Amino acid sequence: MEMNLEEILSFHKGEMSTSFKEGFFVVEEMRVGKKYRVDYNEVNTCEYDVFKNNKKLKYHERLGICFGDYSEFLINYDDSLFLQLSDIDKFVMKQFKIGSVSVEIGHPSLLFDLSSKCFDGDKYYEKDDWWTISLKGITSDNYEEYLAKALFLLKYYNESPIYGWNPNCCYFSGYYDATDLPEEDIEKLVTNRRAETNDFECMEFKDLQHFEALSFYNEAFYLYGHEISFHYFYKVLEYFFLICREDTFKTYINDYNSRHNMAEFIKSVTDVYKQAEEIQLENLLNSIKQQINWLVVDAKNKGVISNVDMSEFSKTLYMYRNAIVHGKSGARI
Repeated sequence: MEMNLEEILSFHKGEMSTSFKEGFFVVEEMRVGKKYRVDYNEVNTCEYDVFKNNKKLKYHERLGICFGDYSEFLINYDDSLFLQLSDIDKFVMKQFKIGSVSVEIGHPSLLFDLSSKCFDGDKYYEKDDWWTISLKGITSDNYEEYLAKALFLLKYYNESPIYGWNPNCCYFSGYYDATDLPEEDIEKLVTNRRAETNDFECMEFKDLQHFEALSFYNEAFYLYGHEISFHYFYKVLEYFFLICREDTFKTYINDYNSRHNMAEFIKSVTDVYKQAEEIQLENLLNSIKQQINWLVVDAKNKGVISNVDMSEFSKTLYMYRNAIVHGKSGARI
């Protein structure tokens, strides 16, 4: 049933301050970090409007809102077991920063709840059963970028007591089921990731680059368990084919600066671009050999490759990619 103002405000008691006037009230909400006006019918408090006098407030794809430098989107869980966990177990990372952008995970804000009746299909949601991710310090041009970055960091650092939860948010989604490693190995992997820098400890992360690749990664996990998920993982690799050749390009630039031979420079760069995809894939994998060697060993143990060899691993990935593209994929990968 439709929520009235008394019900909504009581749920958010302690999260904001309000100043009532005739026919409207002004809210200052801690999570949103700014004031906004709510118009309402004093006779029928189920009739209210938060968009009328807040021109910067917009909703997107029936899943989220943007209000100036603030955005908030639903995180939807498909795994019923995950919903049974206590709030404190759902996320280790409740608040963190990406560069200058603040990220918060929590139940929907008052502003979100007041806006929700404009969301076709979402206005009957139970507030305490839902979670949102909010971004503060974004613009209308980059909120999708930071949404992708935030979802990536949640999957990279956050570990649930159970596996297989599937938070998805707008078009940037994630599915945390990294591998079928033993539980103790998964815990070790996450522990090592958190220990790599002090970013996790202080919950302030350096701004991430290459958000397009992160979006491919998020989509791949969202589709996890389906063959097409591999295609999105492979698109992440493709994205870095040339980026991983940075040192090679620097060498060519230095050669040009010393010899000023433009024809030689153009030929050298063109040769890199014209390299066969299979060679580019192997170059990329060799550039991160230390970080992914455990995957090569795992592939050998599962019979995907016959030897612990990066070249064979690369060829097998490329063959599987081609098999998917041409509709002839196998199951071992």
